[in-house]
Amino acid sequence: MPISSEILAPEFDLLDDTNTSRRLSDFKGRPVILYFYPADDTPGCTKEACNFRDDYSAYQKSGVTILGVSPDSVKSHIKFKKNINCHFLCLQMKIIKCVMLTVFGDRRNLWDANMKAFFALLF
Repeated sequence: MPISSEILAPEFDLLDDTNTSRRLSDFKGRPVILYFYPADDTPGCTKEACNFRDDYSAYQKSGVTILGVSPDSVKSHIKFKKNINCHFLCLQMKIIKCVMLTVFGDRRNLWDANMKAFFALLF
């Protein structure tokens, strides 16, 4: 099931890797890439983060903010960012229950390193 571009992400309040509380509304009016990954320092998640890191200057020039979200701790995010030398924010999300949907609606490709966009519906 494709997801419409008109669907807005819900507001959140999450700690980032500097222990600062971040809300989605903090970035209102700016383009944001909000991507979710299951764990810091795993092969697939590292590859995905490195793709964003490698293209980071192009995103910055375009005014795009990248927010990586996982259930790992702030301490883990700090270590992960240092290990891969990335400069975008990593947010800590405590997951109760989460259903992931790719923008193309194909769950088999959810963690494909070439697919950089998917949504998490939290409830």
